[in-house]
Amino acid sequence: MDTNKIKIFLNSEVEKALRSYLDAKALDHKSKDLYLEFFHKFANVQGELNQENLDTFLKYNNNPPARAMLNHLIRAIGRWDFPQEIMGSVSKLDIPRRTGKKEKKIPLILNYKELTYLTEHMKGDSITDERNRLSILTQWWGGLRITELVNISLEDLGIKNYDSSKEFQKIRIRSESAKFRKEGNCWIPSDVYFRITTYIKRRCQIISFAQKLDVGESIWGFSNSAYDKLVRGKTKAILGRSYNTHSLRHGRGTDLMKKGVPIEKIKEILRHKDISSTQIYVHLADSDIENDLK
Repeated sequence: MDTNKIKIFLNSEVEKALRSYLDAKALDHKSKDLYLEFFHKFANVQGELNQENLDTFLKYNNNPPARAMLNHLIRAIGRWDFPQEIMGSVSKLDIPRRTGKKEKKIPLILNYKELTYLTEHMKGDSITDERNRLSILTQWWGGLRITELVNISLEDLGIKNYDSSKEFQKIRIRSESAKFRKEGNCWIPSDVYFRITTYIKRRCQIISFAQKLDVGESIWGFSNSAYDKLVRGKTKAILGRSYNTHSLRHGRGTDLMKKGVPIEKIKEILRHKDISSTQIYVHLADSDIENDLK
């Protein structure tokens, strides 16, 4: 039986069957109205129910509610008093779970060369200007998530443990700001760490800021959204492309992979719960190398 030859008009009788079916499922008004909205869209544009029209509708309405509506519609027709040839034709319709699946995008990465160029061209000598440069450097080198960066406190820095003879210094990541509530550490270059301590000394000349540090508030003094806006704005203005904050973390992971650091060690550095999350940097590193060769 050719389902495209059977005329199943999406008329008031079909809508009545669908409404009855939805009522029987005891759906909330919001869900019911959404399904009926998609039904009217389907009925007004396509007019008839067949495989060709169904595929066309899904091509331009590739979302779960639209597919769910079609499933409800087919079941509703099957339970209503329609001619046997119509119900037989409807039972042969195929509704794929997903159509037109898009290729997964490769995450943006901000590499070391871009990081250097970016921070060197972030002009200004004010405390705020230095804060902005240092926050970006700290996130990239530490491979930090945005919440982990924004919530670094003076106690987390552990300035008393600063050792200028070491190439990298440790910063604690508290459980309340870490993903999965798992406390850990990150490491940043000693020169960046030293600049942070100098920045804090300058800013502590402002009494209100010093008081905030004393009660455990962030050394940066901005929110997640303010920092995200900063990164997007500066990268767009200086690099010509807007990067999000996670691009810095991806940049560090890719950099470590290109340097030949074992993937198990990168997992530890980036504080991934599962190594499958770390494996993305294998592909990112390959992609970055290909771009360098062009």
